[in-house]
Amino acid sequence: MTTASQARLSLAMRSLARPAYGSGKMLDNLHHFAYVARIRIWKGASSSMFLTTNFIAELIRAANEPNKLTAHEISRLLDRSIDTIRDMREQSCTAGSHSAKDVLIGLRVASERARDLSAEEIRDALVDAADVIRTLKIVLDGDN
Repeated sequence: MTTASQARLSLAMRSLARPAYGSGKMLDNLHHFAYVARIRIWKGASSSMFLTTNFIAELIRAANEPNKLTAHEISRLLDRSIDTIRDMREQSCTAGSHSAKDVLIGLRVASERARDLSAEEIRDALVDAADVIRTLKIVLDGDN
């Protein structure tokens, strides 16, 4: 990473660091924004695609063990998924071509209702997120 990229990442982390949803978990929030900032700064396919592959694996692992997750962890995973999908759509030039039944709406609702979701609903939401990210990764890999 270049010095300019490091400076932008450091600035993004400092400016965006605030407690997550009033829970006081600043470190968790800081890691999330650092992840988003890295995706936005690293436009190279190898770096962002490696992070994307790891995130897909993290979503699948979480979907396989939904009862071991807290509501906060579920919400954070779904929020990261939403950010990742938006960034990848922007990179693939498909940002504005989606219907009212977009998967992002379902993921946002699931994130907000994380405490009330059954294990099956959690699994479905996480697998849906992983599937959309995987599909967008394939589209972006094809563009390179």
